[in-house]
Amino acid sequence: MAIASYFSAPSPSALANHDGAQRLLTNDSEWQSPTARTAPNNAHVIEVAWGATPLNRAIYQRKDQNLMQSLEAAAVASEGAPSPRHGAGFPQEDIQALQTDPCKDFLLGIPAVFIGVTLNAMLSVPFGLAFFPVGWDHFPAPRAMGIQMFLFSTVVCQLVFTVKSSFRPAMGMMMVENIPFMHTLAQTAYQMQGPGLDTVSTVMVLYALSTLTCGALFMALGQLKLGDMVYYFPRYVITGCIGGIGVFVTLTGFEVATGAKFAFNMVGLRTLVRPHVWHLWLPALLITVVLNVLLRYIKRPLFPPFYFIMITPIFHIVLLILGVSVGTAREWDWVFSAPPQSSPLIIWEVFDFSVVRWDVIATSIPTMVAMTIFSLMHVPINIPSLCASTSFDANMNQELVAHGWSNLVSGACGGLANYLCYSNSLLYYKCRGGGRFASILLSMFTIVLFFVGPSVVSVIPRCMAGTLLIHLGWCLVQEALIDSYPQYDRWEYFSVTAITVTMTFAGMTLGLGLGVLLSATTFMIQNINHMQPVRGAMRGTTVRSMTQRTTREKVVLDKGMRSVQIVQLQGTLFFGNATVLFFFCERLLAKFAGEVEILVLDFTLVNIVESSAADMIAKIYPLARKFHVALVYNSGRTDGFPTDSPLSEQLADKISNRGDLHVASNLNSALQWVEDSILRNACCARRSQCLFDQADPLLRKRPLALRQLHCLCQTETPEIAERLFSQFKREEISQGATIWKQGELGSYCILVSEGLLISELEEEAGTTEPVNPGALVGEYNLLSSEKRRTTLSAQLDSVVYRLDKVTADRMLVEDSYLMFVLSRICIVYLASRCSHPMNRIWETHSVPI
Repeated sequence: MAIASYFSAPSPSALANHDGAQRLLTNDSEWQSPTARTAPNNAHVIEVAWGATPLNRAIYQRKDQNLMQSLEAAAVASEGAPSPRHGAGFPQEDIQALQTDPCKDFLLGIPAVFIGVTLNAMLSVPFGLAFFPVGWDHFPAPRAMGIQMFLFSTVVCQLVFTVKSSFRPAMGMMMVENIPFMHTLAQTAYQMQGPGLDTVSTVMVLYALSTLTCGALFMALGQLKLGDMVYYFPRYVITGCIGGIGVFVTLTGFEVATGAKFAFNMVGLRTLVRPHVWHLWLPALLITVVLNVLLRYIKRPLFPPFYFIMITPIFHIVLLILGVSVGTAREWDWVFSAPPQSSPLIIWEVFDFSVVRWDVIATSIPTMVAMTIFSLMHVPINIPSLCASTSFDANMNQELVAHGWSNLVSGACGGLANYLCYSNSLLYYKCRGGGRFASILLSMFTIVLFFVGPSVVSVIPRCMAGTLLIHLGWCLVQEALIDSYPQYDRWEYFSVTAITVTMTFAGMTLGLGLGVLLSATTFMIQNINHMQPVRGAMRGTTVRSMTQRTTREKVVLDKGMRSVQIVQLQGTLFFGNATVLFFFCERLLAKFAGEVEILVLDFTLVNIVESSAADMIAKIYPLARKFHVALVYNSGRTDGFPTDSPLSEQLADKISNRGDLHVASNLNSALQWVEDSILRNACCARRSQCLFDQADPLLRKRPLALRQLHCLCQTETPEIAERLFSQFKREEISQGATIWKQGELGSYCILVSEGLLISELEEEAGTTEPVNPGALVGEYNLLSSEKRRTTLSAQLDSVVYRLDKVTADRMLVEDSYLMFVLSRICIVYLASRCSHPMNRIWETHSVPI
């Protein structure tokens, strides 16, 4: 990202369709139809000519994405766009691989070197003159030394990136976005130390220390392979910072054009309308307006920079036509004053550590930290954007190391912070620039500018520098406050506006600090408004545990489960929405007072429970006792609730013999406890065997396996169960033996009578499920002739009864009713699997119609 990249203005169409961007909506399928899950093929992007900041590609994405996700989506959607604000992109035929012939490559790259040198010369004047506040009266050193400061940092950056960066067309530049922070540092030193040359030494030390800090942070992140850390920063905070910088740059443009300090008060406004002032800023403003109008119709990438370059020769041609000398124009403040003769090494000569006020440096540490953090934001925006636009691959950690070296070298030499400039690099690439030899040549010409740059100031009209800054500042403000309006919700846009206003009136450091605070506040408000803790509530009428029940027990549960309310929770539970859950339960119990006897709170879909929310959740138990309702918590995990708060211990201390509180690890266990409680209250206690045992004493004399099989087909007579059982053959399975492997053809089924089997899904994180005595397994694969879906083995020594395919085929011919009974057992089993309570957590389509 670069302020210097805003040479172009937005097109009249703020939003353009881009066929390359496609997204899928990932909302909960239960709350929308399947046809609503796919987003339209067209996504909105901002359209603009050359030079727009890569921030637009990063920030104008879905606001539920983090910065890294936005950049990844942008890289897919960019299709080699000339800038992140130009959705249409460069014609594919224009993006060709660089020539491999060194001589031909060099010759074709000469125009690109010329363009790069011209850009550095043009940008060095307005920004170099803006490094020190205009309000610093009787500045004790030539202000034109700022041009040398700009060019020195740019040269160092260019040389380092030539060696260290993976981008062939990399163009480095002084980090001009930091100018507002630099002004804050200079103002602090000016107020504490006075306007003398000693203060300049302190300011230069502040600038150098800030650069070193920035370089050390870049280097540390790159060396520790923490490049992805820079992605996780709220986009609307960055947008707000861009707005604040835009206002600052716009005001700086008026100050540079007039040479007068501007302030947001009546004195400042009166200053602008004074006779000897308004005629200085009005031409700059008019030239900016003309540029914005022309950019609506001219989309050539080279047009904006050459527009600015032509201001100076046209200005001098007009002076020649009017017969006005340059000296006279300088007296009228149309042209910058000629700087006094000074040493080319003045930026180092002003360093005098003996007069540096270290208390000023200590006071400025918060500003330096803020500037370092803000500097860090540019790399994760510039690098992926340049990758997408040039088809070069880059390693984020390697580029961070390159930024670290360039800033450490610059800071150690008393220079300013720098970075890889997106727009300059892209233009350099489009002009066939790139390669080490061409980049070294670019650095050499920039070094020449370093020595002759200050003398150029005497022929530069103020309107040229003012126009550039006013235009850049307006583009930044437009991006932050106008283009972003439809992209954010009201709280995010309020944060953008608040950060911009704070940076304008209270300073850059406070604005960035407010951004960090507002990001947390906005996150909390959005969670309160959009992340409802209650996903839904339902009666227990259609929900059952997987426990086998007798016909008589099912009749009791059909009536008793109507007195059960299940509340499903979701997301993050914290102090902001925990009260919503508490009052929801209170209203629910009050509404169904006397009808609800058991309340189940399901935490399966809850990610985190904050400590304040945990206290509120524990208070629901006294609320339930007030309504004479038993309370069941389902933590959804075997290790307890997802919180560091001792919520599980708090609830365990409250469990008593009253039987009105229970904590389960999954929904099936919770429902099993609820069913047992209902059956116990109905004097129909759950037994391990069928109630037919007590109803008919003769049944108790029959084999255990026969009774277990009869429990699976309770509607059939004992004779039918006995006929079906006669088709099974008894087998003993040793512990650890494999009964069948996943993928084998299903050729038999087994009835588990004693012991314990274990079913395992291979290649799925070792998902297992116990198979207890009384279960019939494998009948689905036997009847459908499909392959086994799981691997079955014996966890304990077990006794099973086997029915193979040969016997089943013979049974189909000789006694087809038995085959019908077996098929009905299979259907009942499949229905129970579909209606598994865990399935109900995700959707309601698991209930058979």
